[in-house]
Amino acid sequence: MIKELMKVITMFFSGYLFIAWTPSVLTNPTDLIAQLIIEPIQFFAASIAFISGLLLNASLIQKSFFIVLGFFRGRITKEIIFVPIHILSLFLLSLVGFWETIIFFGIGTIYGMISIDFKKSKRRAT
Repeated sequence: MIKELMKVITMFFSGYLFIAWTPSVLTNPTDLIAQLIIEPIQFFAASIAFISGLLLNASLIQKSFFIVLGFFRGRITKEIIFVPIHILSLFLLSLVGFWETIIFFGIGTIYGMISIDFKKSKRRAT
């Protein structure tokens, strides 16, 4: 349970660092390319934060999927508290940077759903 809480906290800070280190005042794509050329270390740091947060977010989405699936099947555990905490952390990130959070959460959701092993979830159900 502590492991999942640490994942949520680390995902939140990685997402926050990604939002903070990504250039936000952009009018066209050439500004983004120019900003990346001018400050490559900031871009590299934002990329590392994005990828680490993305992997943690995908892991949390998988875990939330199985927790909610178990809840609907009648298995209530203490881990159900991580679903609203995860949603709350994404809401707090959206207050800092809305579009960056949409990108962060959207790609994490796609990656998390693609990597779910449905055969494993069927074995858990029986």
